[in-house]
Amino acid sequence: MKKYLTLMFISHNEGYIKEYHLSRPKFIGSISALCLLLFLSLGYVATIGKRERLAELKEENTALQREFVLIQEELENMRYNMDQLQEKDRIMRAWVDLSEPSDEVRQIGVGGGDAILPEWENAVSDDVSDLLTYNRTNMDQLLREAHFLKTSFDTILTVLSKDIQMRQHIPSITPVRMKNPRISSGFGYRRDPFTGRRQFHFGIDYPGRRGTPIIAAADGKIDKINYNNRLGWYVIIDHGYGLQTLYGHLNGRPSGKQGDRVKRGEKIGEMGRTGRSTAPHLHYSVYKNGDPENPKHYIFDQKTRSLF
Repeated sequence: MKKYLTLMFISHNEGYIKEYHLSRPKFIGSISALCLLLFLSLGYVATIGKRERLAELKEENTALQREFVLIQEELENMRYNMDQLQEKDRIMRAWVDLSEPSDEVRQIGVGGGDAILPEWENAVSDDVSDLLTYNRTNMDQLLREAHFLKTSFDTILTVLSKDIQMRQHIPSITPVRMKNPRISSGFGYRRDPFTGRRQFHFGIDYPGRRGTPIIAAADGKIDKINYNNRLGWYVIIDHGYGLQTLYGHLNGRPSGKQGDRVKRGEKIGEMGRTGRSTAPHLHYSVYKNGDPENPKHYIFDQKTRSLF
């Protein structure tokens, strides 16, 4: 006797009952068919989802490739700008008398290493991998060169700051404040205006009116204010770096005192004719490590002097 399975469907609204009698094999077959249909439906839905996701990934991949191309173009622009900076660095190093490093030093540590991490190798296409390799290699090189330039610029600034400080202490301007200063007696041998004998003149003379402002030729510190029969009232300024300047025949005792710091162009006295002098003028001398030097060798022309 065959065994059957009975499925009953009861309608609560209409009040009827339907019965279906299925043998065990048919029941199992029906359930299997239903499960297969469900599995195929789920597989179809999953396939559609994968296709949609694959399409999204392809679109993202295309967008990433476009982005990588833009990054590549930006890196090429940075490469051009870096080359310009390297050239400016060469010029500035020449200005401050710094030795020129070799190209190997300028591109210190360039190259080496894979452009992408090992776990990415199988996760990106060959085209994307090539772009990653190119971009990362160039970025690495630019970063290394930028590090070199920063160090080089720091060195140049250090040299320039020291050079600027030293220049401020070089007696490079005419020490009288007047429109058209002239020299009445230069550095070297001359005929002494009092004795008529040939004597060496250890400075230069600027004639002018009594009271004409006398100014410091450079930054420094007042080393001495004194009076003697030859120079009358005079001031000696120590500028450092072995340089000193002397200002003689001043019109009375200057107002400053020993140890006062003065700036280039600052008034330190007035022109006079104290001491051994035939008329109001300034006797101006420059000493390097105690030896007299021609002051004209330190005074820049008017165009250059305006820089100070």
